Amino acid sequence: MTNQIQVFVRGTDGNLWLETGPFDDLSYTIANRVQVDANVSNIFSQVGENRVWRTAFQALNAAEIYVLGSDNNLWLEHAPFGSVPPSRTQIDSNVDTFQAMDLGNVYVLGTDGNLWLETAPFGNVPPSRVQVDGSVLAFQALDLNTVFVLGTDGNLWLETAPFGNVPPSRQQVDSNVIQFWAMDTGTVYVLGRDLNLWYETGPFGNVDITVSNRSQIDANVNDFQPLRVSTEGGSSPSGSSADVLFILGHDSNLWVTQGPFEGVANTVNNRQLIDGNVIAFGAADPSNLFVIGGDQNLWYEYAPFGSQNRKLVDANVNACQPLFPAQSLLGMQRHRFVQAKTLQYFHSKSPTQKERV
Repeated sequence: MTNQIQVFVRGTDGNLWLETGPFDDLSYTIANRVQVDANVSNIFSQVGENRVWRTAFQALNAAEIYVLGSDNNLWLEHAPFGSVPPSRTQIDSNVDTFQAMDLGNVYVLGTDGNLWLETAPFGNVPPSRVQVDGSVLAFQALDLNTVFVLGTDGNLWLETAPFGNVPPSRQQVDSNVIQFWAMDTGTVYVLGRDLNLWYETGPFGNVDITVSNRSQIDANVNDFQPLRVSTEGGSSPSGSSADVLFILGHDSNLWVTQGPFEGVANTVNNRQLIDGNVIAFGAADPSNLFVIGGDQNLWYEYAPFGSQNRKLVDANVNACQPLFPAQSLLGMQRHRFVQAKTLQYFHSKSPTQKERV
């Protein structure tokens, strides 16, 4: 499979590369990679654009990529790559993080905490845009009309168009949140400030009801990624076997488990260890994922998991986005996790969710 995979990789030096398999020969990878850009923002060490704490770049395909510079300028860049910078159009400035929906629509979170939906044509800063909300720490858009918003106060909201009035129409999902992943408008994985991970179901709008019906999945969680592998099983407060869940513990061990989720003890008894000393990870499916280790080596790992089934991709890696074969990045039902500001708001209240590297 690695023969077909391409990966956008940000090195610890801020350089962004497009690398192509086969992997497991570092000298080959370095000799054949193509530089995309330099001075790319260092937000968090992360794999994939699918999180609320996401990478500073988001590829729509191997030839078109949104890139956030270390100067907080956001660009849409185009192949051919190799000359730095490549052909590009500026989207906006003073950008903290973003989520592109396609070539003409991108959600942009400014360094001032204001969240905007911006639309093409790009080139004039700022472009045509409508404000979604303010005092935003993180967000995850499901489409152009639906977005989950995490406020700087730790409250999580489901917000819907029309946008332009702040705040828009919204229903509160939960409070004391530092991270989340919405599968759809009625199912959200929520990580609290106490690092407890929960499975929560709608309808939302009454936090007391949501909290009373939610199911705890695990504790001492640093990061997680759910994958919906089936439409079968129906909806229940504890989920179903339709969801596979990767969990990165606060001890840097990476595990995989599957619903339904019926308490921490059940998760511990039914999980499988994938790797240890993990900083970041991203899975394409239950059997294939990329992992950044504590030594900042990037690995491609595949089932059955173990040291014998992993290949070295690159070294001194801060973040990456794999492009798996036959993957429609914008059409995948793996909604983007929100990568927003650093967790300075919560440093005094809970352990850091992601270590800066």
